Amino acid sequence: MTVRECRAETLAETLNAVRELLDSGRALAPRTRTRAEAYSFIEETMRGFDYFRFGRAEKGLLRRYLGRATGLSRAQVTRLLKQYRDGGRLVDHRHEPGRRFSRRYTSADIELLAEVDALHGASSGPVTRTLCTRAYRLFRDLRFERLAGISNGHLYNLRRSTTYRRRRRVTPPSPTCPLAIGGRWRPLPFDRPGHLRVVSVSQGGADGFRGLYHLKLVDELTKFQFVGSVERLDAACLAPFLDAALQEMPFMIRGFHPDAAPKRGSREVTAFLQALYVDRVRLMFHGAGNATVESTSGAVGRLRLHGDRIPDRFAERVNGFTRQVLLPYLNYHRLCFFPTEAVDARGCVRKRYQDADVMTPYEKLKSLPGAVRYLMPGTTFAQLDAIAAGMSDSEAARGLNEAGIRLFRPH
Repeated sequence: MTVRECRAETLAETLNAVRELLDSGRALAPRTRTRAEAYSFIEETMRGFDYFRFGRAEKGLLRRYLGRATGLSRAQVTRLLKQYRDGGRLVDHRHEPGRRFSRRYTSADIELLAEVDALHGASSGPVTRTLCTRAYRLFRDLRFERLAGISNGHLYNLRRSTTYRRRRRVTPPSPTCPLAIGGRWRPLPFDRPGHLRVVSVSQGGADGFRGLYHLKLVDELTKFQFVGSVERLDAACLAPFLDAALQEMPFMIRGFHPDAAPKRGSREVTAFLQALYVDRVRLMFHGAGNATVESTSGAVGRLRLHGDRIPDRFAERVNGFTRQVLLPYLNYHRLCFFPTEAVDARGCVRKRYQDADVMTPYEKLKSLPGAVRYLMPGTTFAQLDAIAAGMSDSEAARGLNEAGIRLFRPH
């Protein structure tokens, strides 16, 4: 037997082994990791098998083997075989571009953007841009130097990047459906703060325990908020809530307005607070003590301001969280959109949302003409400025998230 016959017999045995390996269905892990290793393996296999001397069936078998061994697709293997046939070797034609596009925002910037969105809840583009600008210019955080000048469109491009999605696993929001609750009437502030919308939400109960009632007062003009929780909707629980609101609100209160008229709870709570506030003003300016106040709503009846004990089982802990952590963040660090309204030729009010309209409720209060005359007696903007500059927006959001975890952690 000649050498050539021995070589043909050896190749036939090897081809049979390759065929058995491919037909067995066993997983064949790619032997190569880099592109250079794949090219080298393909060259050695083609040279060792003398690929171009085989027929169509054997070539197809070897192409399947090369694809399984290198992890390349069938089209890629075919192109490499053609290149080897034409030039006798495989060459990687990829090369570095002669003129690279400069990358302005690095992976660290994208991760920083993901951190800001995680802290502040992935706000809209203009709000997030303002947060980055405030962090760099107001709180001197040098990490936000490039993000402080980002455009609104490119911010959403970074949010779609792989680095951002790897850092934040965001689930799409569930579809919303319209709720036919009824008509709503907004108060008319006439460019003066102090008209508060009242929002009341019942937590519900379980295992024989009645849940708390969560109340929120929102100023119609500045979006300044006061949040608290009570265990009952009566005078004994609402009176301390109103006293705390009078201490926290930096401006004079001019009235309470129910957020949704069809909700019985909102109407009754608003009437309670209005009557209690009238009594507080009477005590403040006329010296009447322990008065029984007539409510402005017939469904509420008469309110007695003495003789009831305030339960402190759960509300005290929740209110400690809201007044120490939540309210400073909402009023001094959470950005809101305040649209600019203009009347068009047809008499319709058009709202325009601009970057200059993004500010915190406290900044909106300071921007009002003659804002000093709206402040509560004994309150100055110097005191409020110290609260606003006490920490950055991200530090306030981080403290809020950590305090919320501690609040709801089971004991």
